Amino acid sequence: MSVAFGSMIGPILAGYMGEGFSFSSVFLLSIILMIFSIFFSLFIPVIKRQFKEKTYSFQSSVRLLKIPVLRKALISSAPVLYSKDIFIAYFPIFAKEYDIPTSSIGWIIAIQGFATILVRFFLHALTEKLGRDRVLIISVFIAGISFLCIPFTGNIH
Repeated sequence: MSVAFGSMIGPILAGYMGEGFSFSSVFLLSIILMIFSIFFSLFIPVIKRQFKEKTYSFQSSVRLLKIPVLRKALISSAPVLYSKDIFIAYFPIFAKEYDIPTSSIGWIIAIQGFATILVRFFLHALTEKLGRDRVLIISVFIAGISFLCIPFTGNIH
């Protein structure tokens, strides 16, 4: 939830800062937040658990792929995450070609972050009702159609 919340708030703040100040200020704030986060993480208490140390090998990792549900989850999540990252990386460039304001680009990307928060409240009920495979296929299909529609939307107002 924290990552999804950051994916929602970050683009909005960066969009307005980029318009109101400069992109240099956006990058400077990002660096300051990163340094603060690293510094803050040094004070998170370490909880040491008592457990018997096992040795793991590459083969034990490969054996995980023999679990059908895990294999399916890994294979299906890779294209979904890849398409999301491609959108976040290239949509701002595409939107600037249409002279869409930076703050509006931030809001559009933030909607995706908001959707990742919202979907978490309904995902369990949807998978219970429709099944994991059907929810995955439907969501990939809807995302694909949405990405295909982007070039045909020239005006966001």
